Amino acid sequence: MSFNSSDSVNQFRKVNDVAAQLGVSPQHVRNLITEGKLQPACRFGNVFRIPQTTVDLFVKRAVVEPMAQAA
Repeated sequence: MSFNSSDSVNQFRKVNDVAAQLGVSPQHVRNLITEGKLQPACRFGNVFRIPQTTVDLFVKRAVVEPMAQAA
């Protein structure tokens, strides 16, 4: 996935912010990035920034719909 000029700095989230949103530790977010489960993520030195659209897609894929109960 490429980033175009319409992406603003405000759309990129810090690891700690994503961890708080997902209810997990910052290290778990870093592990998800390393495992390729939370991609694309940008790395600047030793700091990751994750696009909000990536976080939204991750959450959408992780949601499990309840099964309908048999009558």
